[in-house]
Amino acid sequence: MPDNLTQGVLKRKIELAGEGPDPGEQSCCRLYRLALARAAHDGAGLLARVTGFAPERATLDDLAAAHDGRQLVFLAEGDGGALGLAVLDGPFLAALIEQMTTGRVVPAPAPERSPTPTDAAVAADFLQRLFAGLGEVSAAGLAAPPASFRPSAPLKDGPAVLLALEDRPYRRIALTAELGGGAKTGQVHLVFPERVQESADAAARARAWAQGLRANVCAASLTLEAVLYRLSLPLEQAQALTVGSELRIPRDSLGAVVLEGAGGAKVGLARLGKCSGFRAVRLLAPPAPGAPVAAPGHDADGSGAPAGA
Repeated sequence: MPDNLTQGVLKRKIELAGEGPDPGEQSCCRLYRLALARAAHDGAGLLARVTGFAPERATLDDLAAAHDGRQLVFLAEGDGGALGLAVLDGPFLAALIEQMTTGRVVPAPAPERSPTPTDAAVAADFLQRLFAGLGEVSAAGLAAPPASFRPSAPLKDGPAVLLALEDRPYRRIALTAELGGGAKTGQVHLVFPERVQESADAAARARAWAQGLRANVCAASLTLEAVLYRLSLPLEQAQALTVGSELRIPRDSLGAVVLEGAGGAKVGLARLGKCSGFRAVRLLAPPAPGAPVAAPGHDADGSGAPAGA
């Protein structure tokens, strides 16, 4: 072999190695390719060689828009009530029917027609074998493993797909295959629901929001007032108060100081005392849940024990 040709072959192999999919996707592709080939051969004696493997995310609207009534669309049921789809396009369905009825695939374009109940009955066995053959496919990111799905009922068109499936993220896997030794090329689409993480994510966001709110609230400044007693005086008497004037308050109020927050909200009880030479209050045990916090004493006429003004 000439040197330049050898170098070209080696270069191309290196490029392909660098451009290829990751090992996990390659392994998944091999499993799908083998499952489809076995299902076609064992169920109908059809030779099928997968030449394309294309997984992608899809919305419910994407799935409905892809079906115009000329594909054979099966609703597929999985574990836990999961629902998906299995779709055979016109060429794949035609090759399957031709192989089972005449023993060979005709190298001619598939006729454009709507699938019939007979087509669905023929394809159901192939799809059951296909799903069963996907037992080793990883279910990472899917709500249920592919092997748990079974074809359930044919769907007529896109609107039927919208009515049958939930509005959630899906994983659509397009398998392109040469059929009957290359006489036809068709596609099978398998659709599985992806595992929905919105609820877990929402719970995590709610916890983070609550923690952030708590941190901000706890870091905020708060002014508390220790209210020993409240009394009312006539304006004339209040104007006459001077240094040394005495106001009488009940003796009981000395042991029942009320802590008030913004707007006069009563938040706790305390006892009057001293600390390092300063007036202070000692917090008391909070009242039982639901029990009202006593209001500060109030005297309209100023009677009680004397206190310096």
